[in-house]
Amino acid sequence: MIIEQRVRDYLAANTGKTVVLEYPERPEASFILAARTGGGGEFVRRATFAIQSYAAALADAAELNETAAIVRKTPMNPPETFREALTAV
Repeated sequence: MIIEQRVRDYLAANTGKTVVLEYPERPEASFILAARTGGGGEFVRRATFAIQSYAAALADAAELNETAAIVRKTPMNPPETFREALTAV
């Protein structure tokens, strides 16, 4: 499984929200976009992701950001695993 899929699956399982790897043509009311921004090669030891939250209201997107940030910092998922820019849109 590629790292992008692992990040997507982990965030989806722990937030209960839809997580996508590319901005969808027909986006849902709220979702998380996990885009890989760095790290590469045949074997990935570290990858960098931008985690963006989208919702109809800015407050809802901010709340979704907090949820993603809490998941990212859980003991099974140390912060260095997911270096991300949380952006509310």
